[in-house]
Amino acid sequence: MTKKKTGLAKEKQIKNVVELDQVECPTLGAFCFTNQRPLQGVSALLDWRLEGRISRRLKSELFVGEEADHLLLWEPRYDNGRKVFLFGLGEIDKFNPSKIKNSCEQAVKVMLNAGVSDIVFLAPKLYADTKLENKFIKAIKANFGDKVKTVLYQGQIDE
Repeated sequence: MTKKKTGLAKEKQIKNVVELDQVECPTLGAFCFTNQRPLQGVSALLDWRLEGRISRRLKSELFVGEEADHLLLWEPRYDNGRKVFLFGLGEIDKFNPSKIKNSCEQAVKVMLNAGVSDIVFLAPKLYADTKLENKFIKAIKANFGDKVKTVLYQGQIDE
């Protein structure tokens, strides 16, 4: 069976920090809203692993999560020296599925320009919108499947 060139290489459900640590990639791309505190989904697990470093950046307003906002974190204490790109999605109440494509397009461009060849994204999650992760994965598959290696998502946590 041949794989479609536009198909996403992999979707991986991540339910805890141990599973996140086992993902083999040197760089992650995480998406944040300006007014989502605390973070939710896989981004929350990553923030926990980084001892709240993402939350501190958001609180300090060094990175606020506005649309087109991006920041590179490099955490030498993270066992594998993993780098984390943060990308802003703007305000939750102004966000709609059509913005996913624009946000991902910018994120792909930033990561490719930084020399990242295996792009791994963390799907944004809102407990109030249980379908956001799925909408994100579908947008990646439809538009960036040939550039994005994997999308990590949390899914239902009460399974």
